[in-house]
Amino acid sequence: MSRYVARVRSYQKGYARVGPVVLGVLRLVGVDEFEEEGDPYDTVAYVLETRSKTSDYVEVEVELISRSKAHESLPDRFVRGEYNPTLRGGGKPLYPRPSRLLRVGVVRVGRVLERMGESGGGYARLGQEDIEWHRPRGEVYVFEGEVEAPEDVAYVIIEADHGARWVRTLKTFVLRPPSQQYDQQES
Repeated sequence: MSRYVARVRSYQKGYARVGPVVLGVLRLVGVDEFEEEGDPYDTVAYVLETRSKTSDYVEVEVELISRSKAHESLPDRFVRGEYNPTLRGGGKPLYPRPSRLLRVGVVRVGRVLERMGESGGGYARLGQEDIEWHRPRGEVYVFEGEVEAPEDVAYVIIEADHGARWVRTLKTFVLRPPSQQYDQQES
């Protein structure tokens, strides 16, 4: 029989305002650890089935101590997670598992248009000086790219302990000054 340690993390879905944006986040509400003998996949299936009824996202990490002949091909450590599908937000997954949010960056539309003007209007080269950084209050985790931002925000940068992801919040950019666009609509 295989022996292993199982670590179970339970999360609840919520929302957090970080600077000018609101993010769909997960809050860690429980961590359990236990040692078990037997088939680790049976334990993972049982934990996911029972815990997903009371949690929005459940993650089970299994670390093998010793393995039986039947489990020789298993990795030394693996993680399985399950999101309650009725509670999923509108975003696509940004990370393979919940990742602790470190900070959120915001790039304003005005800054992008300014940079586009500097380059001749075809593209915008953005640097660190173009990003406003904001830190979250408390410990929250991100998984999906569910973001609500004001109209003047072009990009949101989500920096977490598993890397940074850029989320474009606008569908298109106005490449001409608004006054020219307004004049054409009036004609």
